[in-house]
Amino acid sequence: MKQEDMVLSHLMVYGSINPRESLDRLGVYRLSARISDLRQRGYKIDTEIRKRDGVRWAVYHLKKPLPGEQTEERQESGNVGNNSTSEIITNH
Repeated sequence: MKQEDMVLSHLMVYGSINPRESLDRLGVYRLSARISDLRQRGYKIDTEIRKRDGVRWAVYHLKKPLPGEQTEERQESGNVGNNSTSEIITNH
């Protein structure tokens, strides 16, 4: 299975993914590149930037398609801590 398909499967099951989950669970090191690949395929994925103790990381969220909206797949087959901050960056 291609890495981007593994990331997509994870997003479909869990709704989001971060770099640590990507590496630990899927063995995917370049998560942002795979997210870019998925966006090029038409998937709408938001980026949330989280920050804790001066460390920043991205959490990617798969947006659910609106009624009547199709993704590539449909077309083919018919703990944030208390001292954390986050911002959502919409990329699609």
